Amino acid sequence: MKKKSVTIFFICLIIFILSIGATSASSLKIKEKNENIKIILDKITIYVDDDNTEGPWDGTLEHPYQYIQDGINNSENGYIIFVFEGRYHENLRISKSIELIGKNTDSTIIEKNGSDYTILVYTDNVQISHFTMIKSAGNPQNAKVILNIKNSSNCEIFENKFIGTNIWKSILLKGTENTKIKNNEIRNHGINLFESSNNNIVENNILYGDGIFIYESSFNSVRYNDISNVGKNDNGIFITYKNSQSNIISYNTIRNCHTGIHITSNGNNITHNNIISTKKQATIKCSDNFWSNNYWGRPRVFPKVLFGISYISHPTGGEWKFYLDYDMNPALVKN
Repeated sequence: MKKKSVTIFFICLIIFILSIGATSASSLKIKEKNENIKIILDKITIYVDDDNTEGPWDGTLEHPYQYIQDGINNSENGYIIFVFEGRYHENLRISKSIELIGKNTDSTIIEKNGSDYTILVYTDNVQISHFTMIKSAGNPQNAKVILNIKNSSNCEIFENKFIGTNIWKSILLKGTENTKIKNNEIRNHGINLFESSNNNIVENNILYGDGIFIYESSFNSVRYNDISNVGKNDNGIFITYKNSQSNIISYNTIRNCHTGIHITSNGNNITHNNIISTKKQATIKCSDNFWSNNYWGRPRVFPKVLFGISYISHPTGGEWKFYLDYDMNPALVKN
């Protein structure tokens, strides 16, 4: 009887060891496929992989969806949509509060041409990260933006690359609040905060070929961005329309641009920026903004004078209007 008990004990021990080995092998396999990705245990994750062309498709790690939109459609608020490397030719509509995460920024690509948008977000609390998004068109009117966030709040867009060719803007916020655009690389077409897009943060982005446009939007913070090589028809940073007020423009580097900063709206704060190698450092059509501690291409001891002029037409004629503003404390060294 004792010998039988010992035999049963060893059999159970062997089964236990084998089960641990199988579990470890499975864990290693999952870990290998999710390299450098944190598993968030309290959120449900749906997987997408364009290599799964034959199915089945249920969004699991073993049977991921082939298309990102299928993952979005089968998600709920609070889900994670994890997208493996590949090239996805889709227009995406996001109406649920999800986290859309690519495995690798350079090799997880969303590309769609010839429509108004590549990704449209029209709900709150959406995160999009680690993608390259590409859009091109023969005419800017045929393909307006890559990412359109409309009437939303508390969204985050970070660690992405945007590459646009002959479109309007890479990122458009329209009627959107409390949203963060940070740590992105944006080429050829920039960022537009449009029509009551207030209390947003645009931070630590690299923009090449186009800048940041603020239209009829207030209380935004634009900081620590690197903006370069913007042509003569655009500006590094442009703030316009009478309701664009109380925006804070700080610690940005604007270089090799035709015009560094262009402002036609009063009541904004422009401080601690580096404006380097620009044909026009700043142009103004208003006289009531706060400028301080900006570096104007070289050390300056005396205040930087900003001068502007415009012609205003009337039914009976027109008049010239002149504007004057100052940076009373220009920086001696780069910020």
